[in-house]
Amino acid sequence: MTKSIISKWRFPGRIGDRVVNLRIAATTVRLMLAYESPSRLFIFLLLTGIMTPLHAEINEALNLLGKMMVAEQTLNYEGTVVYQSGHSRETIQVVHSFDQYGERERLSMLAGTPREMVRDDKHVFFILPSNRFVLIESRYISEDGDIAFPSVAGEAAFYEIGLNGTEQIAGYSCQVLGITPKDNYRYGYRFCIEDETGLLLKSQTLDGDGRPQEEMVFTHLQLPDSIPTERLQTTLHEEDFTLLQSKSSVEETPENPGSKNLDSPWRLNDKPPGFSVTRNEMRQIASSEEPVRYIILDDGIASVSVFIEHLERGAPQRPIGATRSGALSILSKVQDNFMVTVIGEVPGSTIEMIARSLHYQPEEGH
Repeated sequence: MTKSIISKWRFPGRIGDRVVNLRIAATTVRLMLAYESPSRLFIFLLLTGIMTPLHAEINEALNLLGKMMVAEQTLNYEGTVVYQSGHSRETIQVVHSFDQYGERERLSMLAGTPREMVRDDKHVFFILPSNRFVLIESRYISEDGDIAFPSVAGEAAFYEIGLNGTEQIAGYSCQVLGITPKDNYRYGYRFCIEDETGLLLKSQTLDGDGRPQEEMVFTHLQLPDSIPTERLQTTLHEEDFTLLQSKSSVEETPENPGSKNLDSPWRLNDKPPGFSVTRNEMRQIASSEEPVRYIILDDGIASVSVFIEHLERGAPQRPIGATRSGALSILSKVQDNFMVTVIGEVPGSTIEMIARSLHYQPEEGH
């Protein structure tokens, strides 16, 4: 969420500031989780009737999710979002536009360390004034329909979904929708979705006992007919900032086709139930000179990212171990002369299981 049907709420700056010892590369993890979620197709499959017809309340809940997915992309809105995680509290200004120029957005921190994210249909710009640099990532929109999605009916279901009344948020009425996991490998969610537009006004990520691990809620919201272009432009970038721009993914070339399978030399011997590999590629990210292997495991709602980077001889020692920030779990370890980082909004035990299951098996002669 991310990353997940609540991807709109994911502000990538949290990683860089709270887990700085994971290196600058970690800041791009949140960005990728936020804007490359494959679970949009899950909503499409459900709403177009490809999946088996379900109970009327489930269909109503899924229709509401579909409405939310359309709203988050096509509405003009501007407001203030408060993010709460434990004792940490952040306030974010959100400006979103959809017009003849496509979808554009700006997220700005209103307190604490200045940070800003600006995106359009092709790129995401992550501005860090304290470091005086800008990360520029190309947006990847997957067109591959071969993805995992959760079952919400039958013995194989990993989630239950249902409607739970209404609330008033920022002067708007919204319907409460709950998504409850059936095991301990994933979190639950509670959304409040505006009645008329379908805009997500409040989101909670819940642990196995139903306790919020993080909450994001609009405290002020406007829905204008249009938004001036200047409201969508960065306010923090200065001319002397260093620009770090990623190249195209290494495996986007004919000589290096991408793969959805964990091909040699990395194999995943065991996966949490319901999760499958939806991306597996060598990717060039803005903060790293060398390409890294980038793997996404997804159950249609929750997602976990794995970054595998070769460690050069004599390189500075990297911090390793497990870290948690709200609903976000991170684990870094050195394995076979590689730095492996596993990150996702799932319980720490799920991250640990994936990290333990990764094995390096080089081909003979390498």
